[in-house]
This record gives sequence, structure tokens and C-alpha cells, in this order.
Amino acid sequence: MFFLLLLYTGFFVLLHVWFLAHVNPDYHRAFKLSRGVAAAILTCTGIAAAVVGIQHWDEAYLYRHYPSTSLGDLWMWHGMLVVLSHILSDFVWMIYGRISRQIVPRTDLVIHHLVCLFAFSYALWKDVGFAVCLIALVSELMPVTSGISGWGQHKNRPDIVEKANKARLLVLIWWRRPLWLVMAFLTGRAIVLGHVGDGLGIAFGIAAVGFTTLIFLDKYWIRKCSCA
Repeated sequence: MFFLLLLYTGFFVLLHVWFLAHVNPDYHRAFKLSRGVAAAILTCTGIAAAVVGIQHWDEAYLYRHYPSTSLGDLWMWHGMLVVLSHILSDFVWMIYGRISRQIVPRTDLVIHHLVCLFAFSYALWKDVGFAVCLIALVSELMPVTSGISGWGQHKNRPDIVEKANKARLLVLIWWRRPLWLVMAFLTGRAIVLGHVGDGLGIAFGIAAVGFTTLIFLDKYWIRKCSCA
């Protein structure tokens, strides 16, 4: 697993480096572009996980996985490693910006990444909740709009930037917020109705806290985008 994690992390780091070296030398713009491409990959992964795990919706998509015996679970296991690698590569990128360019990472982004890092690491450790973790990636549609905005800036196309910024706000209000609310509702419903698998109490607790945190983070981002 460590080798795969290192391999996938290297891919995302090289993606960042390639955009900085060959597309745009501006740190912030290169970060937007590379994260936009990575986010598109993650969004598609999240949609696929929602389809594959649909039969477990009554359990809020939170159930045990057996990657050694199930092909579907093995695919999700690799997806989890890809996402964890993406998070780690973002930390590498932020540390690079802090050390070499004195760019202080955004606090909200660091909190978001730490929450995800903890949740995905716990899920991989316990082989539980791959589906619910990957479904959360559907929210990565927002960084896709940021990537499009960065491309508009790169091409000096203010019309693209304006449309992408409007799309980002729409995604936050009508895509991400409903996603977190639905997942929080499904999690709470499963707990109330007793649809919690044996030994999954802690996992459901983490999911409840995680979705609540993401709801409040998105509230902050909606306000920030509205004022921009």
C-alpha cells in the first residue's frame, strides 16, 4: 500500500510541477489549473462510487469493505489511495509555497484537508466507509470551476473567469450544500433507525462530525464567493 500511495502522490506532485513549469509560472494560477484537473478526476470517481454502492444507501453508504475478495471494493480501495495521495500532494504543494515563496496556506483549506486526511486514513485502516468517502468527492466540482477560472486568467479571457466564478457560487449553493445535507441526513437516519453495522459506531460518529464540519466550511465559502 505504501508503494502505491507514494506512486499516486508522485503523480499529483508532478502534475502540479508540470503546470508551474510548462503552463503558467504564477504559483496561484498553476495551483488552480493543476487542482482543477485533479478535481475533475476525483469528481468522476465520486460519481462512480455512488453508482457502485447504491444498494447501501439505507446505511448512508457506510459499510464494511473486503478489497481482497470483492472486485468492487478493490476498485474503491485504489480510489481511496488516489484521494489520499491527492491530499498529501496538496500539502507538499502548500509547504513548497510557504518555504520557497512565503505564501501562507489558507486556513480553511488546511482544515478541509486535515478533516479529509483523518477520515480517509481511518477508513483505509478499518476497511470501512470507502463508498461514503468517495461520494464526498462529487463536491470536487467546485475546484473544477476554479481551474476553469485559472485557465481564463492564463488566456487573458475575463469572460471565462466571470462565468467560472458564477458557476463556483452555483456549485456551492446548489451542488455541494445539498450533498452535505443529504449525506448528513442519511447518516442521522441510519443511526436513528439502527442501520449501523456491528462495530461501525465510531465510523458513523466520524461521518456525522465530518459532514457537519463541511456544511459550516461551505457556509464560509458561500459567503466568501458572494462577496468576491
